[in-house]
Parts: sequence; structure tokens; C-alpha cells
Amino acid sequence: MAREYFAAYHSYLEAIEPLGDAERGRLFTACLVYSKTGEAPELRGNERFLFAGMKSQIDRDCKNYAERCATNRNNVLRRYTNADEGLPEASNPSKEKAKEREKAKGKTNKTDDDDPRSLRAKERELTLCWERVFGKHPSPAQADELGGWLAEWDAELICEAIRAAAEADAQNRPAYIRATLNDWKARGIHTAREWGEAEARRDGVI
Repeated sequence: MAREYFAAYHSYLEAIEPLGDAERGRLFTACLVYSKTGEAPELRGNERFLFAGMKSQIDRDCKNYAERCATNRNNVLRRYTNADEGLPEASNPSKEKAKEREKAKGKTNKTDDDDPRSLRAKERELTLCWERVFGKHPSPAQADELGGWLAEWDAELICEAIRAAAEADAQNRPAYIRATLNDWKARGIHTAREWGEAEARRDGVI
């Protein structure tokens, strides 16, 4: 199993209603063990009647997760691979640091990021990403928060965090996205390219 967790759906509440506390505990533990190892524990109580359905859902979730990971890896390789050599292009941290120093010094030279038209284009990009991932337009408050993140993060990286929130079925989407971006920042990931390379290294692609 590739994931470090399994999804516990709200619909399970009704299903486990007839079970006692001990049976619920054994059922939850069995799901964790199966999600981690792929091995189904032997159950003897009433929880065994529910485990089969939950086991199938875990299998479906893992399959969908693996397919999304494969799609993301392919997108990363297509987007950031040197067409001539077939190898990822090296990042240039010195240029990134130089840009940060320029901003810190309060440089007034106009860049693409300072152009209101460019900013609006990025805001539209994030709105479209949200609609594609969640199937509906962001609320005004969510749209404002999306635009605010552009001051600190790359638009494509924000879109990757939006996809991560969808995969996790996060209830508070903005909070989850913001936490994901902060986590990536702490790991030194500031662009979608850096995120893609980190994912590829983790999965052994590069």
C-alpha cells in the first residue's frame, strides 16, 4: 500500500451503529493494518461483516491514488524535462535567492509579477484550477484567499496543493491548502517544479 492513511468516510457512521465499542475498535484497527500492509486480519465478531466492504473501498482509494500519482509524475516529466537529453533541468537556487533579495531591498523595477494584468491572469488560473478539481466556483472568500497566496507562492504550486486537498477529501479546504503550502515551504519547496522533482525523487523516478 502506497499511502500512509486510509479514508474514513462519514457514511461509515451509519454502518457501524449496531456494533459495540470493542467491535468498532477491532474494525478500525483491521482497516489500519490492511491499509498499511495489504494483509487482512482475521476477524470473528460482527465487525467482519463490515470489513469486506471497507476493504474494497480502501483498495479503490489506493488504486485511484496510484493513478493520480502516475499522472502527476508523467505531467512533471513532460513539463520539466529537457527535450534534448531527456533529463530534468537543474534548478537555479542562486537566481531564486537573488530575486528574494531584490524584493527584500524594496526594488521598484517593474516585473511581470508586478503587472496587474499578470496577477489577474494568475488569479483566473487558480480559479479555473479550483473549478476543475472541486467541480464548482470558489466562494468570494475562497477566491480572495487564493489571490492572497500569490504574494508568497507560485500559482502552479498552489494548484498542486488544491489537488492535494481534493485527494485528502479535506473538509476545510483553504486551511488544508495553506497548511500544505507551509509544509512544502518548510521543506524548501517554492515552485511546482521543485515539488515535482521532490515527488519524482521520492517515487524513484529520478
